Amino acid sequence: ASFGNSDDLKIYHDGSHSYITDVGSGVLKIGGNQVHIGNPTVGEVYFKGFQDAQVELYHDNSKKLETAAGGIDITGNITASGNISSSGTGENFFNGNFRFDGDTFFRTVGSSDDLYLNPDGNLFLGQNSADSIQIGRNTGAIPVKIFAGDSEPTLEVLSGHITASGNISASGTIFTPKVSFNNGDITLDNSSG
Repeated sequence: ASFGNSDDLKIYHDGSHSYITDVGSGVLKIGGNQVHIGNPTVGEVYFKGFQDAQVELYHDNSKKLETAAGGIDITGNITASGNISSSGTGENFFNGNFRFDGDTFFRTVGSSDDLYLNPDGNLFLGQNSADSIQIGRNTGAIPVKIFAGDSEPTLEVLSGHITASGNISASGTIFTPKVSFNNGDITLDNSSG
C-alpha cells in the first residue's frame, strides 16, 4: 500500500520481510505519548519511549539502558572498543576524570593525574612527586617510592636494600640476622654464615 500525493509512504511485504518506508524528501515520524516497539505481540519489548520522560532499551525483555534528566542509567556491564571519558563530579566512584592514553590509565583531579597505571607495571598514587606512592615492578626503572612532602622520596625499596631519608622508629622489635648501614642505606642480609 502506498500513501501520499506521490506515494511517498509505502507499507508492503516482499514475501520474506515487511517494510514501512518513506521514499520522499521528508522525515518518517512515529509519534505517541508512549511508543513501544517489540515482538509480534509486544509481549517482549525492545524499546519504550515516553513523552517528556525517559527512553528505555531492552535486551531479552530486560531493561539495560534508560535516559534520565541528568544523563543515562545503565544496568549491566559496559564493553567499549573506543575511549570512555568522564568529566563529571560528585560523591561517587567516578568522581573526577578517567582516561586512557595509549595503554596508560589515568584518574585526574583538577590538572593533576593523582593515579595512573602504565603498561610497564608502574603504579603512581598521589597528585605530584612530593606527595605520592610509586610502585614499579622489579624489571622496570621505578622501585617502590613513598614521598611525604618533599621532592625526594622518604622511603625507597630498591634491589637488595631500603633507603630512608629520615629516622626509622618501631614500637616493637625488629628481627634480622644482619643489618648494615652505609650512607643512609639499610641493608638486610638474611644469608647464612
